[in-house]
Amino acid sequence: MKTMKSSETTRRPDYDPLKVMLLAAGLSLMCFLIQGNIDINISDEGFLWNGTIQTALGQIPLLDFQSYDPGRYYWGAAWSKIFGTGIMGLRSSTMMFQIFGLWFGLLILRRVIRSWWLLTFCGFLLLLWMFPRHKFFEPSIAMATIFFALKLFENPTLKQLFISGLFIGLTAIMGRNFGLYGFISFFLLIVFIWEKIDKSCLKKRLGLWVVGIGVGYLPMIIMMIVIPGFFECMVQIINDMLRIGYTNMPALIPRPWGPDYSLMNLSQGFTTFMTGTIFIILPFYYLLLFSRIFSYDRQQLKQHPVLVAFSFAGVTYMHFPYSCPDFPHLTQSIHPFLLGVLAIPYVFRSNKIFIFCFMSIILIISLLLVGVVQPIYLKAKAPAGDEYVRYTITGSNLWLRKSTVNLIDTVKKIDQRLHDDEELLMMPGWAGFYPILEKKAPLWKTYFIFPETEKMQHRMIESLVEKNVNWVIIGDIRFAGLEMLHFPDHHALFWRYLMKHYESVPVSGLPQNYQLLHRKEKSLLQNINSEK
Repeated sequence: MKTMKSSETTRRPDYDPLKVMLLAAGLSLMCFLIQGNIDINISDEGFLWNGTIQTALGQIPLLDFQSYDPGRYYWGAAWSKIFGTGIMGLRSSTMMFQIFGLWFGLLILRRVIRSWWLLTFCGFLLLLWMFPRHKFFEPSIAMATIFFALKLFENPTLKQLFISGLFIGLTAIMGRNFGLYGFISFFLLIVFIWEKIDKSCLKKRLGLWVVGIGVGYLPMIIMMIVIPGFFECMVQIINDMLRIGYTNMPALIPRPWGPDYSLMNLSQGFTTFMTGTIFIILPFYYLLLFSRIFSYDRQQLKQHPVLVAFSFAGVTYMHFPYSCPDFPHLTQSIHPFLLGVLAIPYVFRSNKIFIFCFMSIILIISLLLVGVVQPIYLKAKAPAGDEYVRYTITGSNLWLRKSTVNLIDTVKKIDQRLHDDEELLMMPGWAGFYPILEKKAPLWKTYFIFPETEKMQHRMIESLVEKNVNWVIIGDIRFAGLEMLHFPDHHALFWRYLMKHYESVPVSGLPQNYQLLHRKEKSLLQNINSEK
C-alpha cells in the first residue's frame, strides 16, 4: 500500500499556482478583449452597475438601496478607483473576480491533468460557461469552495480548518446563500473526515472552524453594530424572504420530455432538451459520487481527494439552479458539476482515445448550449435591421443592437422633458437606466420582482410625492412568464395609485407593453391618505 501511495504521489503534478494564475488571467483577459464591449443588460447587469456606483458614492448596500449582499458592490466600488464607474469599469472589476474563480477551478483540475494544453482546453470550457458576465461571482465562488474543500481534505489541520471557516465567512458577505452552502458542505466534510480519516478532537475542530467563519464575516458584523439601521434592515430582508416563501423566481423543473419541440427551431430545441437533461442528471451524478466515496476505505479516499471535494462542496450548490430552474441559473451554478465531469476521466485514468472523444463531446455540447448566447456570437449573427452599432454610454464605447440604441435614446428624450426638480421612476426592472442617465433612483427599490407588503407600498407612494416623481416609465410584464410575478398583482396598491394619479403620455420607441406616465396634478401628501 505504501508503494502505491508513493507511486501516486510521483505521478501527481504540482499545483504550479503562479503558472495556473497566469493561464487563468490570460484566458479571462482574452475573453474580455474579444467581447467585453458588446451588448448591455439593462435589467440584471444594470442592477449591479447602479448599486456599485451608489456604493462608490458612499451609500450602504441593502440599507440605502435595494441590492444583493454588500460584498460584490464593495468589490466593484474598490476597483472603480482604477477602472472608473462606467459599464466597462464594472465589467473590468467582475473580470478580476473571474480570474480568481477560474484560477481555483484550474488548480483543482491541475491535481489530475498534467498536460498544459488540456488544462488550457478545460479552462476555455470553464470560461465559456461563466455566463452572464455580471454573474461571474456565482461560478467563481463555487469553484473556490471546491478548492478549499480539497485543501481541507488533503490537509485537515487546525490551521486549514480556520482558513476554511474564514473563506465561508467571506463568501457569506458576497451572498448569504453562498455562506449557507459552504457552511453545510464543510460541516459535513469535517464530520466525514472525522469518521473516515481522523477520529480526534471533533469539537475542537468544529470550534476553530466556527471561529474562522466569525472572523471572515466580521466586516458584516461590524456593519450591523456601527451603522444605524443596518441590522434592522438585514432582519427585515430575512423576514421578507420567509414571508414570500421562496428565494428566487419559482418555476417548474424543466424536463426533456415535456416541451413541444415542433414550436422551436433546432437551436432552441437542443438548448431546451439539454437543459432539462442536465436538471435530471444532476441529483444522480451526486448520488453516484457519494455512493463511490462512502464505499472507499481510508487509503482509497486519500488517493481520490478530488472526488471527495466535488461531492461535499458541489452538492449544496444544486439548490441554486433548482431555486429558479432555467438555463441562466444553470450556467451560474454548473461549474461544480462541470469540474467533476472534466476531471473524472483523469481520476480513473481513462485511455487517451476515450478522453479525446469525451472532451470533444463536452466541447460540442458546450458550444451549442452556451456558445450561441455569447455576445461575440450574437453580434456576428445579428438579424438584418437590428445590426450592432457603436454607441457611447457614460464614456464607455460599446457595440449595441440598433433596437437597444433606439430604446436608450427614447429614454434619454423622456428624461429631457423633466424639470430640474422632477424625478423619473423606471420599473419594474430597468435599474440600468439610472447610471445611463447619471441619475439616482428616486426609490429604495429598483427591481420590482417579488410581492411587496401594503406597508412598504404606502412608503413607496409617499416617496413618489416627497421626491417629486412626476414621470414614470412602467411595464406590464410577468417575470419569467409566471402569473404570480405579474407586477400589477404583487404591487396592486402601488399600481392602483399610479393608474389613478398618473395619466399615459403618448411616446414612440418604448416596448409595446411599456407606457410613459405623467402625474395628473402635483398631489399633496394628504392625497395619500385616501389610498390607505
